[in-house]
Amino acid sequence: MKLEIDPEKKIHGMYSEEGEYVGFVDEVDTSAANGNVDLWLIEVEDRMIKSVRHQTEKAVNEYSNVSRPDWVKGRCGMCVLGVSMTYWTRESEEAINTGDQNSVKAYHNKLKDQVYIFTLIWKIFFSDCLVRTDK
Repeated sequence: MKLEIDPEKKIHGMYSEEGEYVGFVDEVDTSAANGNVDLWLIEVEDRMIKSVRHQTEKAVNEYSNVSRPDWVKGRCGMCVLGVSMTYWTRESEEAINTGDQNSVKAYHNKLKDQVYIFTLIWKIFFSDCLVRTDK
């Protein structure tokens, strides 16, 4: 993980190992800690948690209102995975609880479409991340 720090030593966000950026809800002013690294690191940890929580809440609220490709592209991977699993569980239960096999089949088709769209997004936006291993 890497932090985004400006010349005034204020921390504005974090980058994952994969290069995904999550901005902090509130910046961390390291100079306010008067050189005490332990103090501003605690603040960084707090902002990390608050910021990922904020992004997750935003992803939950937008899940049904934004097209799947835009929804996936507009947030960090952790939020996409977590919120997708939450909705998968909810929607799977709803399809099963109807007692109608057609509901389960329809939901299965929806999931296949989502996997296809995600595969296209991956190929278009992240194809440079793929590495050949057959050398």
